[in-house]
Amino acid sequence: MKSQPQDNRILLLFSSGLRTRYVEDIPRALGEPYGAHLRFRYRKKHIPDGLFQQLADASLKGTTTLVVYVDATEKGKGPFFVPCRFGRLETTLCLGDIVVLIFELTDYAYGPNGPAFASELQVQATDAPHWEGDTLKGTFCSLLGHAPQTCERTVDIDKWQKIVAQIKERGDFRDEPFFYKVDGLFRPGSGSPEHPQGGIYKLKANVDYEFRIAHYIPENVNVPTQTVKERRWIMVEIPGESTQVLTQSRVAIDSPYDWNRVRFRVEGRSRRQYQLASFYRIRNPGLSASIENALYDFDLPIEISSEQLKTILVSVGIGILLGLQQIVTLYKSQQLDWTGGALVVLVGIGAATVAAFGLRRPG
Repeated sequence: MKSQPQDNRILLLFSSGLRTRYVEDIPRALGEPYGAHLRFRYRKKHIPDGLFQQLADASLKGTTTLVVYVDATEKGKGPFFVPCRFGRLETTLCLGDIVVLIFELTDYAYGPNGPAFASELQVQATDAPHWEGDTLKGTFCSLLGHAPQTCERTVDIDKWQKIVAQIKERGDFRDEPFFYKVDGLFRPGSGSPEHPQGGIYKLKANVDYEFRIAHYIPENVNVPTQTVKERRWIMVEIPGESTQVLTQSRVAIDSPYDWNRVRFRVEGRSRRQYQLASFYRIRNPGLSASIENALYDFDLPIEISSEQLKTILVSVGIGILLGLQQIVTLYKSQQLDWTGGALVVLVGIGAATVAAFGLRRPG
């Protein structure tokens, strides 16, 4: 049997500072954990002829993606390109002349030599974003034959810090006070993260978990950083009846670098539960750590497994105990037969099951 040829193509996904959402996509791409899903969107006019139809047909599912930041803050100069994150295309949705791309985040993308990366990019993607007078022209989504040689894959935090330092130097992020990344979701004491399935963390009931978070403020003599008296915040909200936060969910940013964790316990329920872990940041040091002052960053979906078998077994046990009480009463009054005894036990089991699963009459 012949092996399938390896697909080395790269789907370039550019994001710039032309819109607030586009700027925010870059910290999301750098901050979300491995396996999380991110969504980009493009108009047909920003995509080369032929590629839009390939995306609309979902024929590129599984193709490697590469998020690249485009610094177009100075008209007529550059633009400057910074590779950020590799991924894998999962879903495409065509809405008229708009295509929505959902991709899974994988390795970081580090280009140590910015001009060399830009030169190689412009050779492969001949219509990459560029200035024509005072107007930024070109396509913002391109398909390359292979990955740029001037860009390396990495999962190392030191390379992530270098990517952040490159971003921090650009005009759109010069005033960004800090950057952070979610290393992943772990069981306490474990060095192996839980892996999202389809972008969703699937967790077991009655188990503790923790999000591990690293933040970093690059050193740059040309860009002022926070003083020792300033404090900013990362906020992690995990609402829902099935989770109990065990540590502080507000992470103070009061140093140029640190590592923190937010731990929570997953409670058992008779039904599968779906929740979100939402991440926010507070950029202004004068604001308190409240959700009203926070800037939303991203959600990480959580699915909590049910304990149906355990619940059923407990219900049967309670039902039998309830039934035995009635059986003893009927036995003493000499009104008990096998059919009646079995019916009493079944009624007891049914009542316990209804109570355990919270079943209600409709309407």
